[in-house]
Amino acid sequence: MKAWWFALPACGSVLLLATTNKLCLDVASVPFLWLLPLGLYLLTFIICFDRPEWYARKIFTLLLVPLLVLLCYGLAKGHDLSLAGHVLIFGGNLFVACMICHGEVYRLKPAPRFLTSFYLFIAAGGAVGGVFVGILAPILFNSYAELNWGFWLLSALVLCLHFREKTEARFRSRRWRLWPAMLAGVLVLGAGLLYQSYRDNRNTVLTARNFYGVLRLEVLAPGTKYLAYKLNHGTISHGLQFADPSLSHVATTYYNEPSGVGLTLNNFPRQTNRCVGVVGLGVGTLAAYGRPGDAFRFYEINPEVREIADGAFTFLRDSAAQVEVIPGDARLSLEREPPQQFDVLVLDAFSSDAVPTHLLTREAFADYFRHVKPDGAIAVHISNRHLNLLPVVVGMSEAFHCLVINIQWHGESGKGFSPSSWVILSHNQSFMLSQPMLSHASLIPYEFGTNAIVWTDDYASLFRVIRR
Repeated sequence: MKAWWFALPACGSVLLLATTNKLCLDVASVPFLWLLPLGLYLLTFIICFDRPEWYARKIFTLLLVPLLVLLCYGLAKGHDLSLAGHVLIFGGNLFVACMICHGEVYRLKPAPRFLTSFYLFIAAGGAVGGVFVGILAPILFNSYAELNWGFWLLSALVLCLHFREKTEARFRSRRWRLWPAMLAGVLVLGAGLLYQSYRDNRNTVLTARNFYGVLRLEVLAPGTKYLAYKLNHGTISHGLQFADPSLSHVATTYYNEPSGVGLTLNNFPRQTNRCVGVVGLGVGTLAAYGRPGDAFRFYEINPEVREIADGAFTFLRDSAAQVEVIPGDARLSLEREPPQQFDVLVLDAFSSDAVPTHLLTREAFADYFRHVKPDGAIAVHISNRHLNLLPVVVGMSEAFHCLVINIQWHGESGKGFSPSSWVILSHNQSFMLSQPMLSHASLIPYEFGTNAIVWTDDYASLFRVIRR
């Protein structure tokens, strides 16, 4: 009995934290996506302990089946799943799972004289679940597998409960035991999760997990001229490089020559001895634009990214420019440094699928412009599936009275290139209104009356920029 008091709350705690990690890593790390799972988790406690009659075992057990199917679908879709899909699928699974965990715990509630140990075991189970996700999972898994196996554990616990109580169902005046069908379902779910894990890692040669997320190094198109290595951070590509020496110098993915940053670096008035700052290293793709006499200064917070960029990719060491990588948070580093006199400063820091909000505030841009020459430019990468960051960057252009253009490249993806959206800000009118830049600008926000948003260190809301 005591094992159930411990195991069920532990499973609920694991699913709460794993679901929160999933939503914040794949969408954005915002309070709403922290509070939604927590609210659902606490709501199930309230319902099950205050209105235990609302927990109907058969109904929630049956609900779990289609929801687990949807869960496998959502995990398979990955980054192609919409924001609403993330919230509904993972939030719905968490609610039903926690209703089962907490409803079953209440059904096992002992006589009053044992309530002290009962609640102690519940608290201990919740604490151990948190320790598992926060401390043990990063050691045991090289990906966020605790979500997959947390739901598998839930299914196994439900199976054991029904087996323990010999639950039966009536059909055509006959009684049927439920546990054989549930056992088959648990085995199928486990096979599905194993297959998904295999599919996600079949081309992966290296996986690394730390505080900042999961990095996967993949091999693409093996056995062809276009053999390439690609680094993924969560659901986002951090860069790609062809293995063929004749192609290894080509700037790929979001940084190809028709992209906003490619046009900026190739057409900036100063073509020699340029000083370029880059917030976010990736695999060092932008170093491919370096020329003799140039200085490229990268800022990277994740030590694993720097290690992989130096080892598996050659952009940094093959660059004709002088390349320097500064470890640590870019904004804190820039705040401490004297003006670097950048000709171009590139903002390309991703947290899975979102730019960290603290890099897009008015205070942050004040520091960026302190480091950029009066006629320099800032290039901001705003490609994002869930957030429309254009109004935020336009708001910064208004706050600092500079020109702004948006350059989108929607060319054919594949062969190492990806659609991208870049916003360029500068006080240099001759550069911003030059034919090479304007001919590729898809939107000049002032002319189209975009509603500008100004984020500050005190307030930055993502609700206004969520793509609906």
